[in-house]
Amino acid sequence: MLHIHVGRSDFSPLSAALESVVQPIAMDVSDALKGNSFPPKRRYSSAQYEAVAKMLLNSPHHAVDWDRLAAVVGAINGAGETGAKERGKLALQAMVQDKALAYRPKSELARDIPLELSDESGIVATAITPTHLYAMQKACNRGKF
Repeated sequence: MLHIHVGRSDFSPLSAALESVVQPIAMDVSDALKGNSFPPKRRYSSAQYEAVAKMLLNSPHHAVDWDRLAAVVGAINGAGETGAKERGKLALQAMVQDKALAYRPKSELARDIPLELSDESGIVATAITPTHLYAMQKACNRGKF
């Protein structure tokens, strides 16, 4: 087996290239956490986006059942449990439209997310890309939420 040792300084061009890819996405995540958005009349709060990011980061597969997430997100800005899931679904749909969140239907072809993860709806929420998930983790590590 061939082993090649590469010094840390050899990664600096790669690190700079990765940062240039991550930077615009990290800004989008940061804007969502601050409550800034385009268009300006966003239909979800920064607290709701923060809850989504935390749940995705804490999930072993970085995916959460849509209905479970909707109930949590809907209860954040609502008064009580009545209608929380519906408010949450509207907020999650707005996040998808704003390209702040993605969803995937249950599929036996998916190898990265177990079928059991999706309960009632057959849909799981995920980060749009691994880069978005990385940006969420980076914001979390910096104490942004």
